[in-house]
Amino acid sequence: MKEKNRKEEKIRKLEREGQASYFFQSSPIGFITTIILLLAGIGSIFIYHLLFNLSILISIIFGFITWIVLGVLIDKIVVKYIVRK
Repeated sequence: MKEKNRKEEKIRKLEREGQASYFFQSSPIGFITTIILLLAGIGSIFIYHLLFNLSILISIIFGFITWIVLGVLIDKIVVKYIVRK
């Protein structure tokens, strides 16, 4: 019985996180955050290329990875904050 309740609670938590992520991404703050993350990713391309003297192709790949990692981290932090409230 306890195991069934844990599974149900886990499913509810995943549903709340999914809804919070959707609401965050569809809000104006989510849009602004997306633009800021895009600019951070583009800026990191130039940083990798100019400061670390990497080729432009490697810099683009690292910039893309940076953009994805920042996006995932920010999304997880914000969703946890929204779900707690």
